Amino acid sequence: MRKPKKYLIKPDPSDRRLSERVTGVDQTGAKIETSVVVERALTIFLNTQEIVTAMTIGISRAHFHFSHIL
Repeated sequence: MRKPKKYLIKPDPSDRRLSERVTGVDQTGAKIETSVVVERALTIFLNTQEIVTAMTIGISRAHFHFSHIL
């Protein structure tokens, strides 16, 4: 049996900033309320030029970096 991986950064399920409550309709047509993950845009610039916009769950932007861009 494999040991679970230890992560340096992992989401905290109790952090209310990571999800929001929404209402919807399930497959039977019944009205439901559930939690969904909130994604946030993170735009990466290089020399004032926008390179890419990534969707993140925003748990730690301080740890989101590139060491080299080829």
